[in-house]
Amino acid sequence: MLALSQEFTLLAFKENQRVSYDPNLRLSLVTAALLDLLFDDVIIFDNKKVKVIQKLSGRLLFLAPLYEVLAKKETIKLTKISELYSYKNKEFKDLFGHLEESVHSIPDQEGYRKIVIERLKEQIERNELDIQSVMLLTFLNKNRKLKNYFTRDESEIIKIILKQVKENEGNQALITMVNNIEAVTVAMMSSAIFI
Repeated sequence: MLALSQEFTLLAFKENQRVSYDPNLRLSLVTAALLDLLFDDVIIFDNKKVKVIQKLSGRLLFLAPLYEVLAKKETIKLTKISELYSYKNKEFKDLFGHLEESVHSIPDQEGYRKIVIERLKEQIERNELDIQSVMLLTFLNKNRKLKNYFTRDESEIIKIILKQVKENEGNQALITMVNNIEAVTVAMMSSAIFI
């Protein structure tokens, strides 16, 4: 299975699409990459700051440009990450280039895209979404990309499920993760406005 940031790149960016200038799409991609590092226990979030706690694993080497930026300091504020990955900076292009290269190495991208969508549809049908799927659907929803892969009815069901996930106290880990995404995105967006 691909990492969250790879799946988001595969689904949100058209093949051979140049770097997007849509700030929401960019921030979602950077946030997905941060979450990959978090899922792999490479970083932790602490009070709107990111701290590297271990070396980057071979599975996530395509995130080396982001990891190297984060590892330079003991902690780095989310607002600083937003500034570094703003639409004018080379850091985003480096990260996107590595992600794009990792996705382009998939022999049948269209086939893999279909596999990811089928996995999502099966999990939705069983109402058993894993964390990565919830995050991927959250990013696709935030960037109005659901319509590219799901019918209007399926998209509405996904939005209801995402709302239920946030409201269900039994999903505490997912709720925390979704809230972290929203906090990260808000913090990064608010700092990007002042750039």
